[in-house]
Amino acid sequence: MIIRRAEPNDNKALCLLDSLCTQGQGLVFSYQRVDFFLRPRLYDNWAVYLAEENGSVIGSISTSLKKVRLGSAYVDVGYFFDLRVHPDQRRQGIAVDLIQAAAEHVLQIGAQYAYTYVLGSNQPALTLVSKLNMFTAASFRVFFLSTLDESSGNQALSRSFNRGTTSDAFINAENYFKNYDFYPRDSILSSFSGSQPALPSSFPQSFCGYFNLPAGSSVQGALWDSSVLSPKVIDRVPLALQAAAAMPLFVRKLMGLPRMPPKGKPLRIHHLFDVVWEEVNPGQALNLITGIRACAGIDGGQIVICHLDKRVPLCDHLKKQAFYIMEGNLLLRTPLAGEKPLPVSRAYFDVRDF
Repeated sequence: MIIRRAEPNDNKALCLLDSLCTQGQGLVFSYQRVDFFLRPRLYDNWAVYLAEENGSVIGSISTSLKKVRLGSAYVDVGYFFDLRVHPDQRRQGIAVDLIQAAAEHVLQIGAQYAYTYVLGSNQPALTLVSKLNMFTAASFRVFFLSTLDESSGNQALSRSFNRGTTSDAFINAENYFKNYDFYPRDSILSSFSGSQPALPSSFPQSFCGYFNLPAGSSVQGALWDSSVLSPKVIDRVPLALQAAAAMPLFVRKLMGLPRMPPKGKPLRIHHLFDVVWEEVNPGQALNLITGIRACAGIDGGQIVICHLDKRVPLCDHLKKQAFYIMEGNLLLRTPLAGEKPLPVSRAYFDVRDF
């Protein structure tokens, strides 16, 4: 087996490997990408490594170098993502070799830290990262929200607040996140403000806009249709959601259940991110999120996903709208020796990472 940097002509083999590695627990899906390199290209400084045996691609990992705020300073941090190992080749140390190759790469180009995420009770991943001396820097929750249908009431709801791709709203968000760690210097919001180079064309085309309540409210959020970047097809639907699909429409609405497509059909997922709100008035934030769910539904989405640090007070309120909640951990290490890194006071989650 050899580990090498992926090249453009490896795209077909990487997409095939990606489709074989199902994701999720309960609700299981597989990726159906056409351009495997599309997601890494969201970052300015990226690389993809693959494991190859007898001419066949049996594993891959992507990495990027980001300048993010950690503590009081901006530092260079490597991010590991899209770790894939062929189902028939697992438990042979391939994942460890791939992560070590990615760690060596980000170290060579100046990373002081490296990080990744583990979702749910992914025991193989937890065992793997423990071997690599990665420490839990922050815990977070993933909220799964149903979208709202295209009824006239929801269309009116979606028009009840301001929406646009550029506005003064991003300034409020920059100020709001100033006390967060891992906040990217070249943030998503800055990229759309015009002060930073534009992201690849696939991202703006699927960016649904900023949303904020009228009359100068400090409550705002952003919505992104990630199905353009990472198209997913459902492989398995849990029995509870299968039963829910058979319920009358008014019952599913009452229970806040999503419009779930059948097995083998594309899954339209939107991401809610950069939610800014006044902690003294959570009701405004929940009203805005309800309206954003309506926009996602009108856009054809089935599920809205939001990642938040568990210490953010909005978590306690957002669970009232979620039909499913998953736990996760942000794992951090120093690439050189693995000594315990700086603590993270509150983690910002870059939507590109998911």
